[in-house]
Amino acid sequence: MIKIFWYKDSRLLERECKRKIRQQITEKTLRQQIGLATDAALTISRHDKGKPYLPDYPSFHFNQSDSGEWMAIGTSDSEIGIDIEKIKPRPYQDLLNRWFLPDERKSVEEIETRIPGKALAEFIRLWTCKESILKYIGCGLGADLPLYPVLSAIDGKSGNRIPYGYHDGRRLAFYNRILPQHGSGCKSIAYDPLHAGMEDIILSLCYQTEAYLTEIQEVFLPETFLDA
Repeated sequence: MIKIFWYKDSRLLERECKRKIRQQITEKTLRQQIGLATDAALTISRHDKGKPYLPDYPSFHFNQSDSGEWMAIGTSDSEIGIDIEKIKPRPYQDLLNRWFLPDERKSVEEIETRIPGKALAEFIRLWTCKESILKYIGCGLGADLPLYPVLSAIDGKSGNRIPYGYHDGRRLAFYNRILPQHGSGCKSIAYDPLHAGMEDIILSLCYQTEAYLTEIQEVFLPETFLDA
């Protein structure tokens, strides 16, 4: 099973304490998932290109991302990559031309044709997919980004494109969600550009589809999580 833990903390907006809060959230979440006592040692190491892992628990995998005051942590018994990004106005055309392949650019253009004004949301959805596949592999953003294409197939029901990818002969899937920032309650919804609004958070989780029958569970941690 893959679990996604959402946590909201305004201190993530503050540069001077963001790193500390992010570390505390991650360590406490991992301890609870592994079953470690608060005073037990927990070693988090990084591979050569920066991907974090637990050397003492080789079959336990995790990844994390934050945007604004939100953080998402994914845990799994197989490799994963996760990325979240807030939808906000930006001149994305240069990034689209530089980092996206022709079929990927076509997906953004198709959305703008079908649903005017929603190209930005589709761009960010595919951008987070690209980020998450790099984090799955364990390498950073760089010249290799276009070499890991986010392919797509048309969904017969919605007409939207469903992204997928490949790495080392393995087919990778993406779990895409929108976390609305307007309205009451904390609940994510399935990605649909029609329902993506400014300031909403888009999440992409990259995972291997052949590894197992994937069940994905989302958990919203309480605001008192670090104090409990």
